[in-house]
Amino acid sequence: MIGYRLNQTNEGYLKKSEENKTKNDKERLDSYYKRNYRDYFGYLEGNLKDKKEELTESEQGILDWLEKNK
Repeated sequence: MIGYRLNQTNEGYLKKSEENKTKNDKERLDSYYKRNYRDYFGYLEGNLKDKKEELTESEQGILDWLEKNK
């Protein structure tokens, strides 16, 4: 009987973990970017803001990311 309850509990944890996997993966990736790319993107920011021609999608994405993560 105890083994059955433990199995049900484990299945509940696994199900909840699977449901939150996408959200948790996104949070981990965002945290990684904030720790590892903030300085690099900040370095690029000056060059991108001074750029005379139209920004590429990637360049605009970098500026948007920096604005969102200040």
